[in-house]
Amino acid sequence: MTDQAFSFKIRTLAMLAMGLVLALATVPAEGAAQTLEPLRDSYRLEPKPVPQEEPPALPELGPGSDVEARPQNATGATVHLASYYTAMDAMRGWNVLKARYPDLLADFDPVLKDVDLGERGQFVRLLAGPIGSLAEAESLCKALRGEGAYCVPSDATGEVLYPPQGFGG
Repeated sequence: MTDQAFSFKIRTLAMLAMGLVLALATVPAEGAAQTLEPLRDSYRLEPKPVPQEEPPALPELGPGSDVEARPQNATGATVHLASYYTAMDAMRGWNVLKARYPDLLADFDPVLKDVDLGERGQFVRLLAGPIGSLAEAESLCKALRGEGAYCVPSDATGEVLYPPQGFGG
């Protein structure tokens, strides 16, 4: 055993022994009126408050806004990018995806579609569109999937045109 390892073991044992002595010294004698609660309270460590950052503001939906969720009867093709439980989560997802793939999604708007998947539940599909044709939607999905994103071409109403490949159907 090296001198350094031996020295470490001695220091560790000394710290353990000092802790035991301190613990025994704070235990009140039998019949004493003192309790350990005041001692514990004086040494209680409280976590430091973590400054809360304001989440980025979500865009207002509707006429005159920068980002407008298109109505569900939009024309042209769309692409299905993700599904969420709420429209607010879908818009957050849109902001994330648009920031992650700005060159690919710059020309499109979010399209939200409510879907009922039976036993799986109610969801809000996040679509991007409108896209002029199914061929353009397929080309966009190919580019997005090449970057690691989920993308499935869909019609103007948000109905997926064929099952996604590589994502469990």
